[in-house]
Amino acid sequence: MEAQRAVHVFTDGSPTERPNDFGDDPATASQQVAEMIGLSTELTKVLAEELNLTDEDPILAVRVNDAWTAIHSQATADAILDDIATYNMVPPNRRDAAAGHRWIFHFKKSSDIDDCRDQVLANSPNAFALSPAAVALGAVGLPAIPMAFCAVIHKIGVREDDVQRYDFFYV
Repeated sequence: MEAQRAVHVFTDGSPTERPNDFGDDPATASQQVAEMIGLSTELTKVLAEELNLTDEDPILAVRVNDAWTAIHSQATADAILDDIATYNMVPPNRRDAAAGHRWIFHFKKSSDIDDCRDQVLANSPNAFALSPAAVALGAVGLPAIPMAFCAVIHKIGVREDDVQRYDFFYV
């Protein structure tokens, strides 16, 4: 019997097929994230370890865009990542992974990721770029280079993860 296929359509209109609707193990999920946002082999292993340790939080994985940092600086990117890490947290708490990775962020619920994005957009609009779909519709104004590429991993259970590309830094 062939596995069911789920088709996710991203804001740029590109579909991606997934083997089933039930989620994947952490190693497979981390590999999917790596392919979506361009993680190195080392970072893919770090993400797999983090997914193995995580219960049911939605996780935002971020890979900073080198083309953006060449224009705006790594320090500016780090400040924005710190804004994500501390969004709605009581100091000194942070939402990045316990090992201090400034690219894996835990949230209580998916809507918190959207709310965080809205705050980052308000505070750091230069981190955002027009989505390919917006450009195709003739939108102008924002730069074409986003600060980072992102994916969200939804923990379905201890050993099952659902991965989706998330256009956090696009408008």
